Amino acid sequence: MDAREHGIPVVFGDASEEETLEKAGLTRAKGMIVTLDSDAETVYVALTAKAMSKSIRIVARANDTKSVPVLAKAGVDRVVNPVEAGAASLVRASLKPSVADLMDLVVISRKLDLDFSTIPVDQGSSMAGKNLIETNFRNVYDVTIMAILRPDGDAIYNPKGTQRIMGGDRIMVFGERHHIASLRKELKGAAS
Repeated sequence: MDAREHGIPVVFGDASEEETLEKAGLTRAKGMIVTLDSDAETVYVALTAKAMSKSIRIVARANDTKSVPVLAKAGVDRVVNPVEAGAASLVRASLKPSVADLMDLVVISRKLDLDFSTIPVDQGSSMAGKNLIETNFRNVYDVTIMAILRPDGDAIYNPKGTQRIMGGDRIMVFGERHHIASLRKELKGAAS
């Protein structure tokens, strides 16, 4: 089926040209996914996109594992190599089937409204400076805190209740999408 039949906007053109990216709304977009057959072309598209919008998040497919560092240097925020991802999925399914089942349940299932998300903690949030027990995320928002990601790159996985969240942190959560959305609003709110 054609995307246009579903009301999805479509732009035909060369993604390495600024005019095409502008027509596609790149300067208003939060993210861009690049899945070209040539890694060299992907590098050029990434460089062009970052020149037009420094804040755009670019996720790109690498056709060759040797291209991964080059794509990262070109400004690609997340490089996915389908061969490596497929191999990791096969290993996970073989060695840790329960983990693979959970990932399939969350990522593939349309029946459940579950998701993993990373939420920034604004400096002015009423939650900034509190520990996880004080925030009561589990009971109020029905989400599980998987990790606290610090601005300096440190990560605290499976944090204890005494762990404080600070403005500038990002918290990685698991739960139902509507609960995550409520928490996201709270973490953006001004201090009360």
